[in-house]
Amino acid sequence: MKVVLAPSIVSIMDRARIQEGEGEAHCFYLGSNYLKAQETLAWAVSHAMVAPPTARLFREACVRIKPEFLDLMGNLAEEAADPEWWATPVSSKSPYLSPLFFCLAWLDMVRSYVESARPRALFLVIEHPALADVLETFFAATGAAVRRWRGRPRWSVRWAWKDLVRYVTPRWKFLKEEWMKRRALRSGGCSRRAVAPDGPVALIRSWYFPVAASNGRFHDVYFEGLPDRLRQAGFHPLTVVCLNRPADAPRLAELLRARRDLVAFDLIVPMRDVLAVWIRTLVPSSFRPSRALFCGVDVRPLIRSEIQKTAFDPVFVFSLLHRRLVRRLRGLQWRIGAAYLPFENQPWEKMFCLELKRSFPGVWIGAYQHAALFDLQTACESSPKEIRMAPRPDTILSSGPAFAERLRKTGFPDVRIVYPLRFHSLDQARKSGQEAPLRYDFLVFSPSVFSESLDLLHRLVGLLAGRACRVGIKLHTLMDWSALKESLRRISVDVPAEWELAAGPTAGLIRQSRAVIWTSTSAYLDALALGRPAIHLVPARAFDIEWIDLPEGCAHVYPEETYEDLMAKLRQIESRRGGAAVAVEEFVAARLAFETPLESFLPDAVRAASVRA
Repeated sequence: MKVVLAPSIVSIMDRARIQEGEGEAHCFYLGSNYLKAQETLAWAVSHAMVAPPTARLFREACVRIKPEFLDLMGNLAEEAADPEWWATPVSSKSPYLSPLFFCLAWLDMVRSYVESARPRALFLVIEHPALADVLETFFAATGAAVRRWRGRPRWSVRWAWKDLVRYVTPRWKFLKEEWMKRRALRSGGCSRRAVAPDGPVALIRSWYFPVAASNGRFHDVYFEGLPDRLRQAGFHPLTVVCLNRPADAPRLAELLRARRDLVAFDLIVPMRDVLAVWIRTLVPSSFRPSRALFCGVDVRPLIRSEIQKTAFDPVFVFSLLHRRLVRRLRGLQWRIGAAYLPFENQPWEKMFCLELKRSFPGVWIGAYQHAALFDLQTACESSPKEIRMAPRPDTILSSGPAFAERLRKTGFPDVRIVYPLRFHSLDQARKSGQEAPLRYDFLVFSPSVFSESLDLLHRLVGLLAGRACRVGIKLHTLMDWSALKESLRRISVDVPAEWELAAGPTAGLIRQSRAVIWTSTSAYLDALALGRPAIHLVPARAFDIEWIDLPEGCAHVYPEETYEDLMAKLRQIESRRGGAAVAVEEFVAARLAFETPLESFLPDAVRAASVRA
């Protein structure tokens, strides 16, 4: 077998000479850039190559490697033996913060495919150089004839300058945005409040989104209504919110001036702390794993590459800043007796918990699992070894029995089912039973990942081409509509002008839609709770790891299926809606425990006293 490794199709030369006499060639793109994936697919098809169903093969590989991956991460944490390990993106196990899980899945996918298909020529377009190093070593050990095109010289002034710009730009942007957020808040008349309340504080760590501010009030996406209940329990609630964008600072400043129980993360943690931590991360971790075998392959080059990226990494800096946040609060003489945070098991959460336990002995920490858990969501799972070592909250507050059971199986010792605060408006809409005139045939929910949003829209444009369908698109808060449309134009895909961005409360929009179309979001729960079909468009080229087994009110639509298949599945769901209603209600109730009282959020000691009273 002959193997060609290249960073892009542009760098692949002399293809005819390599393929000559070798039979049909097979081509893979191993990366998360959707446009590059489409470019590689078009190139492979134009040269009569076999382009395997990458998304399906990748998903199967993810299922295979997950247990071994979790064990590997536990071994790395044990060998690192450093509290700051938990602040690194690679420790998060999230493929959206560090591509390590994706790289290992691609490695297993290619290895398994070669064993089963036995291609005589294989072209691999690889985004990550460290993965190319591992694959080059792997194929050389099997006796394959390997050719590696780097697409660039090993070193030159021009490429060194490009690398420097590529490395510095996001880090400089992070510093600039941190400075702009603080300047905008202070220009809005806000300052850090140094007066500590006379009594125990319940600290709520949340996020600010534009939808959270309306009518001069702050509507917490995660913890709406919790501060009032905490006041009744004798706490002084203090909500610390983080800004995502400097542009949102003026509206947040208005809320800060009006609310004494609301404070901005960016005002408590001054710019000098940001600079101090940023300089501290100048040198990446010196940790080098002594042994890291995965599927029988030495993957230390991959791990070393990811660890080296921690220098000045915004995720690493942001996580370490949470230690500064807690220390600043301790310096302000806040008596923190309880703390709440949204649970996604990210690095900043672990550093937040670690420093809270050190600075405020006896504090109770509750982490609210606010979103749906999917089968391959590795960030929220851990090996038993990692569970014993990792900083963690005292209690995971889970939105439903099914999610709670999964977290318990993962190894979290204390998981409690609570009222799903994030879905409070959905609960109200569900109980009201009010219907609305039909506005959309399909309401489309974009995921938070750019490549997955591109795949969803690309597939949808192809499926509905020439069809008179009314389509509304509900963008994720982090998505930029202009950037999505511009990227689609680069692959000759135009979003129909009659499709519109859907604005307003999610529950109201779903009521006005015949069906919901989604990928990698919790929107299917909203749709099912309101009695609407939820159609999952399985990604064709994006690597969707958020996979679930769907109930009767949902259906998967696969890449090879057509508009007729989509409508047939939709009609099938609608025809059996009455008979399947009980099963759908049970599915929703197992994930959203709407009948649970709000008191379930209170700290253990307070809740016990409330029950006795």
